[in-house]
Amino acid sequence: PLYGTRKEQNWAVRQSRRFHHAYRTCYPYFQKGKVVLDVGAYPGSFLKILRLLWGSELSLIAAGMPVHSDFPSDVKDLGIDFIPCDLDDAVTTEYPTTLELADNSVDVVVCTEVIEHLYSVRHLMIEMGRVLKPNGVAYVSTNNVAYLPGLVRLICGETNLDVDLEQTSALVDSEWRGHVRFFSLNQ
Repeated sequence: PLYGTRKEQNWAVRQSRRFHHAYRTCYPYFQKGKVVLDVGAYPGSFLKILRLLWGSELSLIAAGMPVHSDFPSDVKDLGIDFIPCDLDDAVTTEYPTTLELADNSVDVVVCTEVIEHLYSVRHLMIEMGRVLKPNGVAYVSTNNVAYLPGLVRLICGETNLDVDLEQTSALVDSEWRGHVRFFSLNQ
């Protein structure tokens, strides 16, 4: 199936509004032969949607940590290239901290709901800018600091982060990194 497991299907449905906005915003830049890079792509839902809608007219690349061992082969089976990397250079993992792509080689970079998981956002932005072609477009989205689930947690006296800071991969041996920061609308 296009979305893999039932859990991935449910997640994709819950995130459909986000994907619709990203698609609608980037649509004018999608043309035959263009290269689209999804940074922090796991589980690959946005790229799978692009493959379904555009077939092989777009060259698609997923970049990020595999998170699940089947992810690289799942996207490769759909003709989507995979680049393992961890673009948060503040955390040491086994993955490269750079995108293994040439400078000015990508037409569209999509990075949805990733930056709130990073300690060092600056490095990610530099890497995306490096690979983006002149006149290319980058689409970046994130949860707002005032998003409803976070506000409910704060009202209940809990953290608005996914997990306590002590449980994130900067401090424990894990590839999963929950929300470690939030951004305001002005940021």
